[in-house]
Amino acid sequence: MRPVRAQPGEQAQIELYAVNTDGSPVALPTAAVQIQGAGQGSTLDLTADPVVKGRYVGHFTPPTAAEYRISYTAAGQTDLVEARLRVSVAPEELRNPNVNRPALEQLATSSGGQLVELSGLDSIAEQLQGESNYTELHRETDLWDNWMTLALLIFLYSVDVGLRRLLGLS
Repeated sequence: MRPVRAQPGEQAQIELYAVNTDGSPVALPTAAVQIQGAGQGSTLDLTADPVVKGRYVGHFTPPTAAEYRISYTAAGQTDLVEARLRVSVAPEELRNPNVNRPALEQLATSSGGQLVELSGLDSIAEQLQGESNYTELHRETDLWDNWMTLALLIFLYSVDVGLRRLLGLS
């Protein structure tokens, strides 16, 4: 099944390779598969591939978003072959996955860069120019600008007052 995930209205290709119990390919002009999903069931006839014996191909266009089950049972057999197709509406960013080249070129031009194709990725290292720039940032703070100092002073004062009261020195 191609693709494994699709959108409603997107055509999916169903491929089946059918063999007999002795392992020889099935030689019928068509093979029927059952499609169940979205609360309904239908049958789809797959046509035989003239090049590969036993290979059957068909196309299915799911009408709504659901999980579809495609199953095949060979004539005179009870074993079931099954595949699943998940159909869902794609998120907004995946609806149009094409590259917007004019917008990328405009962004590159306005930011002082350039648009690099995938085939030219190895040239990026050569195009990077400049020197390392180290900047030291020196910052001074007073001891009293720290909240921990205030917390330590409050704690010591509380211990002092507490000990004086316990010993009766206050």
